[in-house]
Amino acid sequence: MSLNILLLEDDPAKKSKLLSLLQEKGLSSHLDVAICTNQALSLIEERPQYDLLIADVVVPADFTGDKDERNCMDFFDAIDERIAPEKRPLYSLPISAATNLTESAYDFFRCRPWGILPYSENNADCLNALHSIAEWILNDKKNRDQRNHCDVFIITALSHPEYSEIE
Repeated sequence: MSLNILLLEDDPAKKSKLLSLLQEKGLSSHLDVAICTNQALSLIEERPQYDLLIADVVVPADFTGDKDERNCMDFFDAIDERIAPEKRPLYSLPISAATNLTESAYDFFRCRPWGILPYSENNADCLNALHSIAEWILNDKKNRDQRNHCDVFIITALSHPEYSEIE
């Protein structure tokens, strides 16, 4: 079992490292990549539900647009407002290499399970954290699938004689 993942990342070097990690560890059965928020939103609308959305915080809204943290916050607002609950990614992980994010961005993503994961080309902490988080989500997915599985389900109106006879 592996995860259905959407990666929103416009930086080629960072994208390459993240993709390598996800593929080497066998964490993804289906991996889509978007380079702007409009493209990512379209993929969410078109594809089956993603288990994990990994989103760079400072990205363009469209292919020719400027990078800005507000684009990512608007993207997450659009997911909450426009996407049906059964299509929304189960988990989201905002990441950023930017060191000059505003307090507004930190406040916005603080309510997400992991906040903003700091990324650095010179440090493997982000990749290790991403691997741990993906493993946690994978275990949660396995447990969720087991919880929602039933071979036989019997309902009786009375404990006696129906239920006692079934026992």
